[in-house]
Amino acid sequence: KSTELPPLKIGLTSEKEIIELFGEPTTRSASALSYRVPNDGGGDDDLTFDLRDGRVSRVKWDWFID
Repeated sequence: KSTELPPLKIGLTSEKEIIELFGEPTTRSASALSYRVPNDGGGDDDLTFDLRDGRVSRVKWDWFID
């Protein structure tokens, strides 16, 4: 199932906006929100939003390719 999300803007999108879109993160620290995202292969990918001053500074998606 595909879902269209609003654009996320580096330096502008807030931590609060990320949580409103994706829900509570799987793990969180002062500088990052991380989510486990199910993939088609039955495993999980890791989606991490790095934060600076409460705003997204980088988005990293780690996935497994078989």
